[in-house]
Amino acid sequence: MKFFLILLISIGTKTKEGKVIFKIEDAYTGKGIIAEIKVVRNGNLITKVKADGKYEFFLPEGKYDFYFEAENYLPLSTYFYVNEKETLKVNCLLVPIKKENIFPEKRGNLTGIRGYVTDEDGKPLKNVDVMLKGRKLRTFTDSEGIFEFWIEVPEKEYVSPFDIPKDTIILNLEGYKKIFREIILIRENVILKIKMEKGEGEKFIPEIRGKGTGEEILPPKREIEGKIEEGILRIVLDPPPSIRVGNPCSCWTCTNVTVMPLEYYVGSGLDDEWIASWGQHTLRAGAIPYRSYGTYYVIHPYSPNYDICNNACCQVWDGNDVYASCTLAAYITNGILLEKNSDYARSEYSAENNNCGCGDGYSGTGTTWPCIYDPVCAGTTCYGHGRGMCQWGSRRWNYNQGKLWKWIVEHYYEPGNMHISTPMKINALNVSQNQILPGDSFIIYYYVYSYCEKKHNKILLGASIYNQSVGFISDPQNDSLVSIEPGQGTRSRKFKVPSNTPYGTYDLYAALWVDVDEDNEITSNDLALYLFIWEGAIIITPVSKREDIIPPNFEIISNLSEKFGFVEVSPNIVYQKINIIFSLPEEEKISLELFDITGKRVLKIFERKFNRGIYKYSFETRFLKPGNYFLVIKGKNKRESKKIEIF
Repeated sequence: MKFFLILLISIGTKTKEGKVIFKIEDAYTGKGIIAEIKVVRNGNLITKVKADGKYEFFLPEGKYDFYFEAENYLPLSTYFYVNEKETLKVNCLLVPIKKENIFPEKRGNLTGIRGYVTDEDGKPLKNVDVMLKGRKLRTFTDSEGIFEFWIEVPEKEYVSPFDIPKDTIILNLEGYKKIFREIILIRENVILKIKMEKGEGEKFIPEIRGKGTGEEILPPKREIEGKIEEGILRIVLDPPPSIRVGNPCSCWTCTNVTVMPLEYYVGSGLDDEWIASWGQHTLRAGAIPYRSYGTYYVIHPYSPNYDICNNACCQVWDGNDVYASCTLAAYITNGILLEKNSDYARSEYSAENNNCGCGDGYSGTGTTWPCIYDPVCAGTTCYGHGRGMCQWGSRRWNYNQGKLWKWIVEHYYEPGNMHISTPMKINALNVSQNQILPGDSFIIYYYVYSYCEKKHNKILLGASIYNQSVGFISDPQNDSLVSIEPGQGTRSRKFKVPSNTPYGTYDLYAALWVDVDEDNEITSNDLALYLFIWEGAIIITPVSKREDIIPPNFEIISNLSEKFGFVEVSPNIVYQKINIIFSLPEEEKISLELFDITGKRVLKIFERKFNRGIYKYSFETRFLKPGNYFLVIKGKNKRESKKIEIF
């Protein structure tokens, strides 16, 4: 009877299920990848599987988060809504951690074309007959499905998108459709991903080029709340880790979707809107609105299962041709977005913005975008909607006038109330000593958090001290060029106080700059990202106190604190390492000690002077015997203890 009742309930409550098909491949080569897929719903792990390049799920209707991990690849995460009426086909592009030998190596003035040829399941195809039609060159793919051509391409400044020469690569293999792949011929190394379909006949793959962003059809709803913070200099925006691109699409209506890291999207799609041989400062200027436009639709997705389309109704993304120059431009500017009214900006651009409503020599429309004096484009014909950056203007400003990417971006977007944001911030500062003799030096520690997907290796650490009566005092000789890794990190620089500095209390101003002109010093060409002001941080005095305020192996979480004692001690049960966060409301000398259950002191962990703030300290416990202990933090007139258990 019990079994019969359960059967009736099961039949009466049949769950509606939808189908999701994932293909997982290398973003640059198209080869299938063995990957682990985790499926999460409402924060709970539903299942975890290993996929050999492909996997099909049957899941109850609803929203799911998906996580992809593979050896030697960066992880990828995304989400989808499963629907009984729709089979969702998703291509997941994973980016390798190391990218050596992906692009052809440079050979003098020759341009390298490297192709990666696979079947529809991502398996490399060898012995494919490959011909570069116009150059009458022929080769065959190797055992990894790779072919290469090296050709001479004249260095030429094209005056319109219609002047760029093209050629066709023809691929032929018995049992597969013959491929005709159109390419442009510019002086820049490129890799091509080509998939061959089984069967007879021919397939033509055109070279897709955009002419700027498309029209906004619907005001998209907000799906994701990005991290937005107010900074003194700029708004802090957290770029999303991935983007879901509808592909293929008829304007905004798409049948399948491709998921990839946001920065790969920028690096592999920038050439579809800008010309990959235009030079780094033009490409870097273009990478910022391209990234920002894509990010806007991640935050406001057009469809439940894709954020943006891949054609001229949005911004063009092909992804099957990737240029080394565009990858570099995306890397140098990674994470940098445009903001409008302290929010993610929908940063439009079009091919030629001259005379689109504001007259000859002016960019803009006069109605939907302000008029901007743009003399480098005078005499050209309007080609596009006229809003935001003029793509060909971005090239002319750099090539003819020597303007750098920061200037170009601000020239076209500041009049429209769009501003460059920062993807990193300074959480806190510390100094090696706070009482300094004139002519002496001290170390500044920057506790930086970066929301970027990749490291930034063009960041300058700037610093000044300020007194209202004296003004600003800087030390440009010690401004330091550093790399900032994603997440939390600490960087430091020296600051030398001039020997004639008057005695008194000084505020410390510390800033992060992007070295735009790459001259290893802070100039007006560079981009100030973030400013942190620590009031009363430094005392210039005739008597120096040499004791360090905090050593580098401590981490400062905040310069502000209102209470004394432990904030957090973790984990509760300690195996090898314990993390201690403590808080001090004022500068004082404290000690941290460990006692056993009988009250006997086992270890004096440290005793030293600290500034006001919240600090984190970690130490190894593997040398201690298992058992119960007490951590005790002591100040001048205060004491607090915390019980821990060590295994």
